[in-house]
Amino acid sequence: MSTLNSPPGHIYCLALQPICDLRLRHVADELLYRSSITAESAIIDDPVQATARVCNVAFYEAGIPALCGERKLFFNAPRDWLLNPDLLPPDTDQVVIEVLEDIQGDPEILAALTEIKKLGYTLALDDFVLNDQTRPLLDLADIIKLDVLHGIPTAEELNCLQRKRFNPASGKG
Repeated sequence: MSTLNSPPGHIYCLALQPICDLRLRHVADELLYRSSITAESAIIDDPVQATARVCNVAFYEAGIPALCGERKLFFNAPRDWLLNPDLLPPDTDQVVIEVLEDIQGDPEILAALTEIKKLGYTLALDDFVLNDQTRPLLDLADIIKLDVLHGIPTAEELNCLQRKRFNPASGKG
């Protein structure tokens, strides 16, 4: 993070969004970047820089236990980070890597996600919308997060997704 004496453009913070189960119990957290302490939503000009900033604070300065205790921590990984697993956070047991909604299941991403899974990470598809470009991601996903504010999935989509049930407490589908 930064201080009030930081130059313009260098003040930012992280936010945690609770993830609840069907009984509305707080079982996990999503790590979010905010460009200022007053920002109510993400304003991201450079996804790689935003990710680097929030990861530095969360994983190396504060630490996962200080942020969320024993709960799982969901982390939004931009494409560049997925293609370079050396950039990923160190704790494979407590971190869930979220594949962002703008990422398609092309061969390069599928190979990278296969390697990430071999490292022991849990993979979540964030705000997932099923289409021909995203369908290949299903085979690698442990968790599928749907944004119901953008529409309720069709019966066909639900049938396709049904095999991926998420237990947030365990972080596994």
